[in-house]
Amino acid sequence: MTAEDRVIGEYKARKVGNATVITIPSSLDVSVGEKFILKVNAAGNQIILERAESSNPWENGQFDDFDFRKDLDEVGNYGMGEDFGKEKVEW
Repeated sequence: MTAEDRVIGEYKARKVGNATVITIPSSLDVSVGEKFILKVNAAGNQIILERAESSNPWENGQFDDFDFRKDLDEVGNYGMGEDFGKEKVEW
């Protein structure tokens, strides 16, 4: 344990269905659905839980400053155009 590490508490693993669960206290500000990476050291005596970085651009902030409206104005929204060709055939 390093100088920055702190003990949050002692928790007992319990059985839920086919899984073993350890509760994360709400004081750690973990959101439902948040993803984590679980690691274990070589000796197998230390479990490390790290927040996972999302590769989803809608979640990781990649599109936060992208102007979609400007892009639509420049390129157009082809899904909303007039029908042409045989789309209006009466059957």
